[in-house]
Amino acid sequence: MKYSGFDEYSFREYVNKALISARKVLDVNRNPEVAEDQDHSYDDKFAFAEFLSNTFIAAQMNLLENIGMNQDKIEKIYSMVHDDKRSVMIRFQAEDSCKFEKETIADVIQYDSEHITETVQEKSGILGGTSTKTKKDTQRHKVIQKVKESHWRVNLKYRLFCYAGNEPDKNPVELCSRTVSTIITTTGGKVCPRKEKTIHKFLETPLTWLFQNMKPGKKVWNAGFRIDRTAESCRTPRRNDQIESAFKFCTVINKFAKNVNHFFSQTVENDILGSHNPANPKPMPRNLSSMDNSSVFCPILPLFENKDNLAGTASRGENPRSLLVLPANNINSAESPILSIGDIDLFLNEQCRTIQDSFQSLESAFSSSEEKLISSFEAQIFLILTESSKLTEVYGLCINYIENMLKTQLITAIGKKVTPKDFDQFMRFHNRKLFLEQYCPKPFCYSIRRSEDHSPEGLLSIEATNTADSIDPCFTYVKHIDGENALPIKIPLNAATQVQISGERYLHGWMNHKFENHEPLSYQLTARARQFSSFILMIGTVAGPDTFIPKDAIIIQNKDEILIPILLNELPSAKEFKDSIASLSPEQQRFATAFRGMQLESSVFGVCVVQLKPQMEKLLGLTNDSLTKEIKLTQDLMELFSDYQIPSSLLSFDGNTQEESTRIRLDRVKENVKAVMDAIDAAKKKQLEEGKLRAERESRRAEEELGRAKEEWNRCADRRSSRPQNMVLCAARSAP
Repeated sequence: MKYSGFDEYSFREYVNKALISARKVLDVNRNPEVAEDQDHSYDDKFAFAEFLSNTFIAAQMNLLENIGMNQDKIEKIYSMVHDDKRSVMIRFQAEDSCKFEKETIADVIQYDSEHITETVQEKSGILGGTSTKTKKDTQRHKVIQKVKESHWRVNLKYRLFCYAGNEPDKNPVELCSRTVSTIITTTGGKVCPRKEKTIHKFLETPLTWLFQNMKPGKKVWNAGFRIDRTAESCRTPRRNDQIESAFKFCTVINKFAKNVNHFFSQTVENDILGSHNPANPKPMPRNLSSMDNSSVFCPILPLFENKDNLAGTASRGENPRSLLVLPANNINSAESPILSIGDIDLFLNEQCRTIQDSFQSLESAFSSSEEKLISSFEAQIFLILTESSKLTEVYGLCINYIENMLKTQLITAIGKKVTPKDFDQFMRFHNRKLFLEQYCPKPFCYSIRRSEDHSPEGLLSIEATNTADSIDPCFTYVKHIDGENALPIKIPLNAATQVQISGERYLHGWMNHKFENHEPLSYQLTARARQFSSFILMIGTVAGPDTFIPKDAIIIQNKDEILIPILLNELPSAKEFKDSIASLSPEQQRFATAFRGMQLESSVFGVCVVQLKPQMEKLLGLTNDSLTKEIKLTQDLMELFSDYQIPSSLLSFDGNTQEESTRIRLDRVKENVKAVMDAIDAAKKKQLEEGKLRAERESRRAEEELGRAKEEWNRCADRRSSRPQNMVLCAARSAP
């Protein structure tokens, strides 16, 4: 069960608004607070999750009541779920048709102007006086265009109903429906704006979970959500099967509500009514997208209250307004900080009241005419479905808040956020207390040496790579197997060659700890060699108790450092494998079992280290520790074997191994090495001389070719320089 995260900002914003609304509903002496600010127990968190879930169920039922749900319909649907053992679906069906009605001519004023002319007349009287007379002349000009309008009769029919199983036509429980007809007008020709008949794809979602968590009461229905804390899958108040089922219901009901609202806002408003284009348009009425549902009270409140300082606690009324209420035994004890049942009844009643107030506002904002496709009835459905989506989001925030509260409290108690590395260190500390010293996990870090009396020649370890401390070895459970008492291990080098080795063996078991939302630690195999030291490192798989199959090998010497990333491929556990093959055919099961057996036998990672000095001593017929202090001889031997592929028979001591001393054997080997090195040096000198001669011949040949090229160039230059003179002479001879 994955925890999807927590939106802290959205939760705080909702809680601040919820506290203001809650204080309006409760008594003035009440002081509810956010759950994390009140002392409570771990059981209170489980009870709180159940409390929020039951409140969510009751709030959703209040919304369904406002689109047609009632007591009789609840009983019928409840019987489908509990008596008939059928799933219940809620479906929205809609269809529309468009038919030509008539065609009219409309007058469209293109130009409208008014001109006023004033004329002033003066007259002189007999006695010398004057009189004025003003005359106004008004002229109005209009340009009217005759436009043909096509009127179309659009019929819309939809219904919202519930049904059992896969039989939508058998005894459906209808919640609401409407059939409406209106006229839309278009211009620009008799082109139908819609198809003659369109049957829209139905929208549906299951309501089974909602009715599974309901129980009949004496007067009203009770919410019956409970978390099974005894189940093995129950981890926290958020991480359990019951809450996961609630979240799945929230996801599908939220999607259903948004899809139905999309039908009204896009298909009806934008597509159908948007095609209404009369010659003389009128102002558009209010649309659904501009609606505000913030006035509807949300009863899901993540609040606690100190019962010691409680005053004026609300008690349950005799006739609650909501169809469904919380059971009286939902709160485990009187000391629980969870709000009382009476408080939740007040919140649910407030939700019902604010919904009715919003309906009255919608009736005044939207027309209730029977010829309007979008009337107050559609606006009410749109509001209820919008509020349903809001409830699912708020419920998810509140439940995730409980998980986040647990996480925050744990981090506060520890003092830091635990990472995979921190948990690995904790397990090391825990293992040191749990196991005896000989059984305690040990770091995978080994020094490569011949014996305890010899200095290390190198180091082999498995280290973590993505940690601040780069030298952090992997801790493993180790079993040591004495090489003297064990069978030799066979190593196939190729199809014709197989070697057997013996020595100390270590069997390791490693438990990798990882977190769900964190990248696991990466590891690498590290091998380091000291100066004038060497060994062979082979990595591969262990195919059996006495077989090692090498994949790669390398000689590490003279302060070399090799870093090999370890790529981990996880195999399914025994239970996962058994569950996966349960429904396969017998042949497929046998194949899968055999293939898994191969994976288990050949997937054990193995590392083999072969020290070179002891092997060269045996190969050359020398005694033990003969090459320990012979640094130059060892380096020469490594060069002859690895670079020149010299056979060991040319270098080994070939005398009587029982009688000769260590010094004589070393001297013989040194003489053989010197002879071979002298032969190699002579061959190098010969190759160098031949190379010099070859280079000199190439140089002389290049000089000769360069000389011939210069001579040819000079001849060409002479010919080019003589051509203009000849042309001038010819021109002079032809002149008059």
